[in-house]
Amino acid sequence: MQQHSILAAKSLGLKVIVTDQSANAPSVKLADTFIQCSGNDTQKLLEIALEINKQNALIGAYSSSDFGLIPVATIHAALQLPGCSEAATNIALNKFESKQCWLKKGVSTPNAFSIKTLEKTTLSEVEYPIIIKPKDACGSQGITSANNTQEAEHAIHHAFKYSDEVLVEEYIDGKHYDTIGLMWQGQFIPMGIGNRFFSEPPHHFPLWGHVPSDLTNSLEQSAFNITANAAIAIGLDFTPIKADLIFAKGKFYMIEIAPRFHGDVFTSKLIPLSGIQSPIKALFEHRLNPNNIQPFNHQAHQKVLWKALFPKQLENHQQQLEQPAFTDLFLNHKKAKIDHKDNTSLIGFIWDTVPENCTFAAHYSKVCKALSAFL
Repeated sequence: MQQHSILAAKSLGLKVIVTDQSANAPSVKLADTFIQCSGNDTQKLLEIALEINKQNALIGAYSSSDFGLIPVATIHAALQLPGCSEAATNIALNKFESKQCWLKKGVSTPNAFSIKTLEKTTLSEVEYPIIIKPKDACGSQGITSANNTQEAEHAIHHAFKYSDEVLVEEYIDGKHYDTIGLMWQGQFIPMGIGNRFFSEPPHHFPLWGHVPSDLTNSLEQSAFNITANAAIAIGLDFTPIKADLIFAKGKFYMIEIAPRFHGDVFTSKLIPLSGIQSPIKALFEHRLNPNNIQPFNHQAHQKVLWKALFPKQLENHQQQLEQPAFTDLFLNHKKAKIDHKDNTSLIGFIWDTVPENCTFAAHYSKVCKALSAFL
């Protein structure tokens, strides 16, 4: 899934040093140099970067996952390269701290409080429904909604499996949107926006999405504006940006933001398939020329949807799907399980081009029907 990032860098004439905790990672063969190292081993990755910089002009580090963002910030600071600070990165990775920054700066976000122990008195005073999430987990892990105190207690116990601090947040019932872009010299450069649809409560994990979004041009600009304001409030700059938003009651609410792009499903696959240029390649171009802010056309030319794949039963997951039936397909059978609570139970994704005269909902139903024997 991450080979697109490597190929984007190489297409610009860059040498690419890839690190992974596994020597058998699928994209190792694409690297100019491969070094076996965990993506969250900040000290070792910094040592590797400093050694590389002795022989070459290192222009930057890149991670498409949350666990690699602190090493990226540390490397950029050590080599005095344009990059997001470690302090701002830490705030972005903490859902409660980032929310406090937004509230101070007037960025719309659901109200919430954090707890470090189960507080029954507090739970009896909240207005339901609520959504409960770990302060720093990703992949929808530990996220559950609750309609009463009993459900909330169960949800909090579940969330504490993933973090030592839990967020109890106002539940906003609305439509979900993903935005990506680049914060560079204090300016936000929009690079993509799309719809995202989630599972039914109490668990909330993404099922499918599409580009272009169903928003008007004016509302898309509003989504990009709140993304920019949320990034500035935290202090994010010289970095890719991804944000999760909800549109309800006539306005956008900021849910999460991070100094990276949305995952490869959205950024490396969906966006290029829609006819938009690669945001990752654009990032590397800005790293090559830090003082040259380049324009970016984020308007999609093709309707494309993605769908997460979850097996109905384990004996079905070995069944082969035919890629020609869809525009693109990714499968990872090793992850198969049928207890669907978050992204850890998915086994892959499909991407499919939507005919111009067909709605996204109708084509999604057609895709689900084609997958019914498998999922």
